[in-house]
Amino acid sequence: MLSIEFGSGKRGDCDFTSDKDLLLLGSNWKQISDEVARRSLEGFSVSAFLFDKATYLVNNGNLFFKHICDEGILVSGSQDQFQNLILNWRAANDYRDEIYENIDLLELIHFIPQSNFGVAAIVDILISSVRNILIRRLAGQGEYVFSWGKIFAAAHERKLIKYEDIQVFFTARYLKNRYRQNSVPHVPLSYLDCLLRASARACGATLKPRFVHRSELRSLPEKFADGTYKQLRALELMCAEYTFHGALAPLMSLVRQPAYFCANGPNTRFNRVLGKRDASFQT
Repeated sequence: MLSIEFGSGKRGDCDFTSDKDLLLLGSNWKQISDEVARRSLEGFSVSAFLFDKATYLVNNGNLFFKHICDEGILVSGSQDQFQNLILNWRAANDYRDEIYENIDLLELIHFIPQSNFGVAAIVDILISSVRNILIRRLAGQGEYVFSWGKIFAAAHERKLIKYEDIQVFFTARYLKNRYRQNSVPHVPLSYLDCLLRASARACGATLKPRFVHRSELRSLPEKFADGTYKQLRALELMCAEYTFHGALAPLMSLVRQPAYFCANGPNTRFNRVLGKRDASFQT
């Protein structure tokens, strides 16, 4: 198994809210899962892939692995295997499909829970999508940057965002990190309005937020019942409204690990947790 550290902790531009990012690559998913659990207890935010999937993503210009190629530091495992993997990275022809997928995800802002937890989840969705879209728009112009500061500086230089948007986005990053650390902040609606306007400019999309009642959130995951990342975030919004219900704890643990889900896909682990939730959660 390869263990690779990356992100702000390794670059030296982290702050007290920053994640400690770790990538695990292996050939046995059970061993990877055990290592994910162990490393998570050590405070790492863990991404994990089987070698076969990692090789496919590298060969198809995946920008997460471009980040690893540029900044990743191998902390355990075979250096030769790591080098053989990252030296095969080639840019994709374009990243329009990935940009569209992130814009499509923002449909979820039509279903904002009426709670601090729910608004914080929406901030997470917004800033994560904005970052993903800007990275891909810049990559389409031949510029590969991954740190928050460099992304926003490059996007401003290329007139993708306004200067005043940068601080709005940095505040959203801070709120996202607190939310993922289970310290749910109060997000003023005036700030959410500023973030929505800045996000609309960055994404080139019209965003129409809507606060909804609990009954609509209960059925929200069924609107996107295809096992995608969008359904995962829909489940997160439902959980945000029902944080008081202990039966949702295993599901909430899963939705707090989007990178793990994206690597593992809509398979047995996802279905097992969802099945337990359906068996015990009475609406």
